[in-house]
Amino acid sequence: FWPHIVCHVSRTSLMMGFVAAPVLAGKLLPRSTPTVAPSAATRTAGDAGQATLNYAVGLAAASVLAGCWRSRAKLGARRKAANPTQVVAAKAEGPALLCDCDGTLVETERDGHRVAFNKAFKEVGIDCEWDVELYGELLTTGGGKERMARYFSDYNPSAWPYPELPSKAHPAIMDLHQLKTKLFMEIVESGALPLREGVKDLLSAAKAAGWTIAVCSTSNEKAVAAVVRVALPEFAPTTRIFAGDCVKAKKPDPAIYNLAATELGLAPSKCVVVEDTNIGLRAGKAAGMHVLVTRSIYSEGEDFAGADFNTRNATEISFAKDLALLVDLGFTSGQRVTVLGPPAMAGKKGCIVGPASGEAIAVRFDSGSVFNIETRFIQDAVMPAPTAGPAGPATVSTPSTAEGDGVLEFTRGQRVTLLGPPAMVGAQGSILGPVPGGTFAVRLNSGSVFNIETRYIQDAIAPAPTSQPATALCAAAAGEEEKQLGFAPGQRVVALGPPAMAGKQGSIVGPALGETFAVRFNS
Repeated sequence: FWPHIVCHVSRTSLMMGFVAAPVLAGKLLPRSTPTVAPSAATRTAGDAGQATLNYAVGLAAASVLAGCWRSRAKLGARRKAANPTQVVAAKAEGPALLCDCDGTLVETERDGHRVAFNKAFKEVGIDCEWDVELYGELLTTGGGKERMARYFSDYNPSAWPYPELPSKAHPAIMDLHQLKTKLFMEIVESGALPLREGVKDLLSAAKAAGWTIAVCSTSNEKAVAAVVRVALPEFAPTTRIFAGDCVKAKKPDPAIYNLAATELGLAPSKCVVVEDTNIGLRAGKAAGMHVLVTRSIYSEGEDFAGADFNTRNATEISFAKDLALLVDLGFTSGQRVTVLGPPAMAGKKGCIVGPASGEAIAVRFDSGSVFNIETRFIQDAVMPAPTAGPAGPATVSTPSTAEGDGVLEFTRGQRVTLLGPPAMVGAQGSILGPVPGGTFAVRLNSGSVFNIETRYIQDAIAPAPTSQPATALCAAAAGEEEKQLGFAPGQRVVALGPPAMAGKQGSIVGPALGETFAVRFNS
């Protein structure tokens, strides 16, 4: 019998048996106390025989136990590998989409959690039931245990059958929550809770773009994992789950989103949170992240001021034009912005249309014209525009010359004439103040404000240079000669590019820098 068992264990198990045999031998076959004292020789032989037998039995038993332990470890490893929600921790290579679960991925609150809570109350004999309206009020408290503690404290103290005050740590609350989770998982496993509209398409677009997908919920981790596994089987193997009591504080505290960003190795600005409630929005924003709200049954009337997007469901959002643009460039489609440059456009306002080539964004100005503007020249419209310098003279040094550094002084309100760029030659206006980069903000007589390099500014009482004749053409260096560009002011033209302007019509205003002309579109 013993050789049969021993031959089925591994070398490692056998080595463990040698180590553990003396201990187990004493436990399995304790030495008996004889009634008559044996002789020394008999005692010595008997001890040796007893020790040999004990050691052999202990060795075999320890080897078997070691083999069982290793088999159990392997089985556990296989079970863990078979569980699709167990994702190996890894740093994210791109941005992340961090989704709430209940009410965001699936409408679980009314038809899932509420029903499970009521079943749990009934099973333990607590006389209460949460109707649809009451549960909506209780949802303003994050976490199921916290929700029950609030209910039995504030709404129905007489239904609490225990002498101690209700709290999330009370054994009865914890047992109730465990039972409720079991009942909820039965509902989930039945497939009775479908995904919300647009969720699958949104996650598919994010996954295709290389984004990491994670679920961040204050609900029980097993329940969240079940929702992901049943409702999103194709995403489950790679979806990270942060849920339950993995953080001490519930939403609106940002702890769970802070944890997700830390674990994924991402800056908050690279994370987009998808939530359905005000407390979820507050949690995401407190973590410094972008937040997309997809209002649920219970949150329709809540305040979502501050959300980057506030939608009825995920079908109203474009991943490429909205979320990707927001993360990559810091702006959203439709966002009101002020343009800070180039000089000819400084101060203009409009709305973001979408991403353009390189680090540029298409902006539709209030006039209707659309231009591709570099992101460094775009600022949110609610932010204050660059302020003028302090009252009094403002001194800006001009570039060094052979004679030394000249100094130009301009004061706020001083009347000036522009010497350039070509399209603005001769225009007059007033100094607002200095701005960074050796320029001054000038309000032209038309009311437009531009940042003008000091070399193009001259006091208005000095004679202004005459503008180029109507037939003047912009020249580009071509050896020692100048290449003529055949357009005249007022001439009607059609723009062939860039793509955002192709086909637009307008009139030539005059030559500008390089081989360009200023064109006034019909808009």
